[in-house]
Amino acid sequence: MGTGLLDIPLWLMLAVIAVFVPRIVWFWRDGRLSQPVDWSPAERFSGRLAVRAFAIAALASGLTAAYVATRVPWVENFSALLGMPAAVHGRPTWPQSTASYLFTVPAALGAFASWMADPWGVEHMTFRGSREAALRVLPLIASIAAGYSMWRCISALSAAVR
Repeated sequence: MGTGLLDIPLWLMLAVIAVFVPRIVWFWRDGRLSQPVDWSPAERFSGRLAVRAFAIAALASGLTAAYVATRVPWVENFSALLGMPAAVHGRPTWPQSTASYLFTVPAALGAFASWMADPWGVEHMTFRGSREAALRVLPLIASIAAGYSMWRCISALSAAVR
């Protein structure tokens, strides 16, 4: 199986971003970019903060991945280049292309940010427990995910240039 099929999650997230970002720009230009009416003012503030946190996290981790992508070789099995085993506990590991390895997490952060900013996307979000508490935790999750993505890219850079 070629690694092009294994890049499907990356392509799907990029498609989500490609659909939602023009919608967000269109709603924003018309002044219709808003959160659901049943959210309290504190929840609206936390929601806007979470969207910004995920957008900044996506940009930071994407820029880190783009920098690393200029320094490492573009191969179909980047995982093998980094010295990851071909099998773990008797099961073969999936090969990942360089693009998939570096850009999946930034694309996921961008897809989540665009999904939260879009009125349709945020309308279909469901929460277990307190919505306000969940919205307050999302910026922390965004910063942890961005830190993980940047750490993964930088460690890949150090392993690939050895």
